[in-house]
Amino acid sequence: MYVGAKSGNGSQEGSWKLVFGDEARKINPLFDIKVKRDELIASSIQNDDWSEYNNFEATQHPAWYEKVDGDINQTKCILGT
Repeated sequence: MYVGAKSGNGSQEGSWKLVFGDEARKINPLFDIKVKRDELIASSIQNDDWSEYNNFEATQHPAWYEKVDGDINQTKCILGT
């Protein structure tokens, strides 16, 4: 994860700093969720199976997903149909 670097006087520099793990979690508490989501997207594309991703997203945004015939799917509300 890249974050903007600040100089000692508090002004924003034009440079970016790469941060990992614990430091990234301090800056963005949702870092682990982003990493998990990215892993699931990559796996879903590779396997052409979005069920695990949909199950994960249903826990994050329950109003956007519904269970149909035992499978979790996006609701028509989010799809706009």
